[in-house]
Amino acid sequence: MNKKYIIIVSMLLVLVSPALAQNNNIDVKKTYTIGVLLPLSGEYEKVGQRAKQGIEFALISLSKLYNNINLKLIFKDTQSKDNLIEKNIDDIIAKDGKLIVGPIINPEKAAIYSQEKKIPIITLTNKPYIENIGDFVFKNFLSHKEQITALIDYATNVLNIKNFAILYPEDDHSKKYADLFCWELKRRGDKIVKEITYKGDKTDFSKEIKTLYEKALKKNYIKEEEDNDIEEEEIVQELDTKENWEVTQLYNKIVEEEEGKKETKRRGIKEEEDINLIDFDAIFIPDTPYKVKLISSQLIYYGLEDVYILGTNLLNSDYMKQIAENSNDKIVFTDCFFEDKDEKSRQFSQDFSNLYSLKPTFIEALSFDTIGIIYSVLNQNSDKILSKDEVAKELLKIKNYEGITGNITFSEYGSTIKKPLLITINKNKFKLIK
Repeated sequence: MNKKYIIIVSMLLVLVSPALAQNNNIDVKKTYTIGVLLPLSGEYEKVGQRAKQGIEFALISLSKLYNNINLKLIFKDTQSKDNLIEKNIDDIIAKDGKLIVGPIINPEKAAIYSQEKKIPIITLTNKPYIENIGDFVFKNFLSHKEQITALIDYATNVLNIKNFAILYPEDDHSKKYADLFCWELKRRGDKIVKEITYKGDKTDFSKEIKTLYEKALKKNYIKEEEDNDIEEEEIVQELDTKENWEVTQLYNKIVEEEEGKKETKRRGIKEEEDINLIDFDAIFIPDTPYKVKLISSQLIYYGLEDVYILGTNLLNSDYMKQIAENSNDKIVFTDCFFEDKDEKSRQFSQDFSNLYSLKPTFIEALSFDTIGIIYSVLNQNSDKILSKDEVAKELLKIKNYEGITGNITFSEYGSTIKKPLLITINKNKFKLIK
């Protein structure tokens, strides 16, 4: 009899416990399954592992703040390929996944399939307009346009520069940066004095530098005749984006930092050439730290040390400090993350470095903020379990989320709106431009 009584009481407690918890304002953790698509092996493993660490670190750091939300992460290795995308997404959905983070490379297939399956996906990519695929597709990254606008605003409004040159490698994504740079300058009425391309594997830029101040100036576009081992420049077609360009360059940057590169030989310049013929004050170079280092050292060698070098977020690398002893604020680049920006960024960098014995880059910071955004959305709706459709709608409501990469707002199309940071180098140290 007593045993039967105990069983009945136990069953009643199980039934009424949730109601008691609700009536007494006792927090009950809401569990959400989040799928993560990253290249954890293969060519881009190093980048994928960095993103994974950023996500894991967010879980460690933010779970204490959002203690009413339990995130269950399912990591799926894309192996730097896209033939596993659909299977990985199906596996995530089968495990009641409510949202996907990633991928970093080849994001289009994942975005299309996620839209088809109606599961929200926050891609970590610079691919233009991927968010336009549908209302379940989002993007958290610093865009080309945001970086170009910030650079030109600073150069024209603060440095009072009106004439620019562009030097960039012959690949589609670099051309996209160059085209945007030209378009924005022309829109403002400023001038592109020179636009010169080079082969991606080139290490001696003496001819390009000499061409920058040749006497026969053309005010808009020039056709550069390359050395014998380089074919004449072809007319480049409209951008058909090489989706993994940003990650390829980041990967190259990581390798450069770890292994270093041998210095290029510098050719002499004839004394009779007149270096006073320079009719530009800044060069935009959308390339890796290694290439910018080579070009910068040769510019100094040829007496062009007063010319500003403008670059993208790829230059936020300790490798760049090696070239900066005499730069004196002449190198300016953008990024969405700077470890000394404020106390929050410094604490993030210190805690991350203590845990992983590695300094975080913008990839870790973006990954961290992506998880932070997810926590924020779920916490604001902690009174219920959101459906996949509701998660997508709530993401669009994110306004001025205070992340490590700055204040983040989602546009009506699903891409984040960020204000890039401007960074320069002085005496071998990075310095945030206020």
